[in-house]
Amino acid sequence: MTDPTTMRTRRRAVPLTRRERTAKRRADEQPMWLPQPFRWIWTYLVRPVVIVVLKIVLAVLDAWS
Repeated sequence: MTDPTTMRTRRRAVPLTRRERTAKRRADEQPMWLPQPFRWIWTYLVRPVVIVVLKIVLAVLDAWS
């Protein structure tokens, strides 16, 4: 946990279990496939457009067949 006033990590009153430690380590090892602004652009701009285009294409193919 980080205290926003000091930006120092505080020690937990109860230490992490082994499962929590491995989960945290695995989360740290996950590659961040897009930096933050691009992730925002993908989430809010690109992905909805892709979904709408796919729905239109599927509807056209369904009506055409």
